[in-house]
Amino acid sequence: MRMTTPRALIRLALGLATLAGPGCAADRSWTVADTALATAAVGAIIGDAVTTSGFARGTTCHEINPLLGRHPSLPVIAAAGAVGAAGAVGIAWLLPRGYREAWLAGVTGAEAYLVVHNSLAHCERVAAPAAGPADGLLAGPKVRQPAKKTGW
Repeated sequence: MRMTTPRALIRLALGLATLAGPGCAADRSWTVADTALATAAVGAIIGDAVTTSGFARGTTCHEINPLLGRHPSLPVIAAAGAVGAAGAVGIAWLLPRGYREAWLAGVTGAEAYLVVHNSLAHCERVAAPAAGPADGLLAGPKVRQPAKKTGW
């Protein structure tokens, strides 16, 4: 069964929030506030990925992250979101408590800004651009557009 991008990211977020909870509390002395901040950070990263995927292909808007390219595919957006979420929680897990809270609050704030920025973008639907070699380091394979049906 193939999962859609938002569903896969939500499952990833729940898994990361679970890892940041009881298991880390014993080993790295995480507090309830740390877990809540980690959950908020992952939620904001998911929000960024979902809003980015809304205009990734076939609109006048484009991605500004040079690693993703101007028009990244949905798998590339999902992979970047998963790596970002895992990286944010992983770095937080390594940091001492005071720095951990500041890191997670910063990640949450930055990602929340990107969600608002993406949500306020006024994009118009256009024909999907062809992906080129300079379309980002993580750009996926070219997607073949279905042929238009002609009437008879």
